[in-house]
Amino acid sequence: MDKRANRRGRRGGGTVRKHGKSWQARWLENGVRRAQSGFASEDDAERYLKRRTAQIQLGLPTEPAPAPKPQTTFGQLVEDWLDNRKAEERRTVDDDRRRWTRHLAPVLGHRTPDSIDIGFLDDLITHLKNPPVGTKDQDGEPKAAISGATAQRVIHLLSAFYVWLEMHHGVTTNPVRGLSRHKKIRDKLRSTHNPKKVPFLKNKEDVAAVFRTLPEPVNIAYALSALAGLRPGEVLALRWEDVELNSNEIHVQRQVRHGRVGVPKSGKDRHVPILPSLKAVLTAWRKQNRSTELVVPALRYPGESGRSRGRFLNWRTVRDALSDALKSCGLKTMTFYEAGRHTFASQWVLAGNSIYRLMEIMGHSSVDVTARYAHLTNQLTDAELARADIQLAS
Repeated sequence: MDKRANRRGRRGGGTVRKHGKSWQARWLENGVRRAQSGFASEDDAERYLKRRTAQIQLGLPTEPAPAPKPQTTFGQLVEDWLDNRKAEERRTVDDDRRRWTRHLAPVLGHRTPDSIDIGFLDDLITHLKNPPVGTKDQDGEPKAAISGATAQRVIHLLSAFYVWLEMHHGVTTNPVRGLSRHKKIRDKLRSTHNPKKVPFLKNKEDVAAVFRTLPEPVNIAYALSALAGLRPGEVLALRWEDVELNSNEIHVQRQVRHGRVGVPKSGKDRHVPILPSLKAVLTAWRKQNRSTELVVPALRYPGESGRSRGRFLNWRTVRDALSDALKSCGLKTMTFYEAGRHTFASQWVLAGNSIYRLMEIMGHSSVDVTARYAHLTNQLTDAELARADIQLAS
């Protein structure tokens, strides 16, 4: 018996193992150890190994011509991809373009899709969250760090690009899929926002006092945030056609960001209930502003009724007015988000209302995000403390 045959081992045998931040398939072929690296996930490597060993066992050619890889760059493909998303009537296409241009184009524009692996994505996420000193954005300004939640949306966008490549260009691997297997990378993509550390107005009387102190129309903007949980950009973009006073419902379907109108942060519209006190405020405000399209219109120049100071209410005006109102009411400084949307969510939970309903109202991506407010249900109210108190002094 030929001794060399014994050294070949089992025909078609092979293993899959971790190789750095990617996966590797290893097998024995005609007595020679072979390996293929760079797979994004263990499943991709297993599929490749199964196909390769099947060829060996069936006696088929084991050195097939490699599948053609796309040599075009991301920069050459991205416009076709965005056009495809527009043709599919994706509501987020404008935000997708801006997000791609701001975060992905500078690092991917000159690369080909087949050159991206897990290690590259890990570095990309790190640089998005902590840009190296001296890095500039598209406007030549120092590049700002982004949150884990924003980095997650950027990575999801890249995954959508690879899905399109699979459908239209025959690309068979999506390196983004492999990220879910790496805990350290998943941790980088988690939101660090912690409601426990964010201040809010704990007394409903303080919310009412701030509203009464604010000038018009900033007080209306504040009411929409503190009593309906709208995001700042959603408040500025809200139109009267989206407010159903008869059915007590607001249809939130757009927001203003950097002066541009787009879909809400979640990418989906939602319906928000109008509380009785908010309905009274909006009803009275509507009678004063029957000709305006926006619920919170931009301020007009003094003495020039036909000219506005912009399409939307200036955010600096809102911020300064809120700062003055909080100071006037003897309250500590807060952002509009903290005094408005965050206060609404906190008061909702303190009142014992459903956290699942709050998720829908806030437009959160999952109940896990909303559940961060659940700690408030354990706080004792002043009334509960008074009932438990024992007078010791005579």
